[in-house]
Amino acid sequence: MGNLLYKARVLHQIVVSKLVQPKRVSCEGEETADTNELEKVDAALNALITHKSKKSDYAMHVENVQIWLRDLEANIQDIEEGLECLLRRAGSKP
Repeated sequence: MGNLLYKARVLHQIVVSKLVQPKRVSCEGEETADTNELEKVDAALNALITHKSKKSDYAMHVENVQIWLRDLEANIQDIEEGLECLLRRAGSKP
């Protein structure tokens, strides 16, 4: 059981680091910045809320938010599947 808990902790660390690991991204007219999955979604949503962009840029922001939310959802599903697998293994161990 201790080995399984260790594996669960390692999986948790890997998944969390994947979600918050900085990546190099840039948009037209902006400097390249270090950001992670959650920060990308947050920045795009803030841009939509504040309406500081032109209408043509607004459509691009909406599309970016949708893409990043899909990516984030896929990462969350990976986490859930990994945890479910660990829980099944923990339940089947004597």
